[in-house]
This record gives sequence, structure tokens and C-alpha cells, in this order.
Amino acid sequence: GPELKRAQDAVTFSLPALFESSPAAAGAISRLFVYSLPFDHFNDLPRKIQVVDAKEILRVARWYLDPGRMLIVGVGDAEAIVPKLRELELGPLEVIGPGGS
Repeated sequence: GPELKRAQDAVTFSLPALFESSPAAAGAISRLFVYSLPFDHFNDLPRKIQVVDAKEILRVARWYLDPGRMLIVGVGDAEAIVPKLRELELGPLEVIGPGGS
């Protein structure tokens, strides 16, 4: 959908910043060696980013993320947020007020 396209474009269009200065370029190039990446990695990366689809993102998220070990932090008006969080039935809910009370 449009959210995925925006995210792909944001990552792709930010790649030139990796080479904006000598230290940034050195850092980017060092990644090739640290992670044993091919020398054409940065040439191929925009295409690889653009072909990722939502199905692949979901597959990887399911592999790496364990919802049972995740925390959700909501900040704002507890009277508005808490009822909506309870509706989601995400597990125990702890409300911490200003100053940690």
C-alpha cells in the first residue's frame, strides 16, 4: 500500500546521505567489510528495497519479533488511552502517572 511505498522511498532516498562526507562514506564503505557485503551492495540496495513486499515484511517480523516479550508504551491522557488499550486485550496494563506514581 501507500505506507509501504512511502517507507521504501524514505529509505531509498536517504541512501545518498551515507556518502555526504568523508567520514560518512568511510563508515558506509567499512560496512562492506564488516558484514562481508559485495562491493556493489550500495548500487543494488535501492532496487532490493523497492521490491520488498508486505508479505515479506510480515514473514521477517514474525521470525524476529515475539509479541509475548514486547512492551507497548502509551504516553498521553490516560483517560483516553487506557480504555482503547484494554479493548485490544494485549495483556496486563500498568498505568504510571507523572513522577512515576
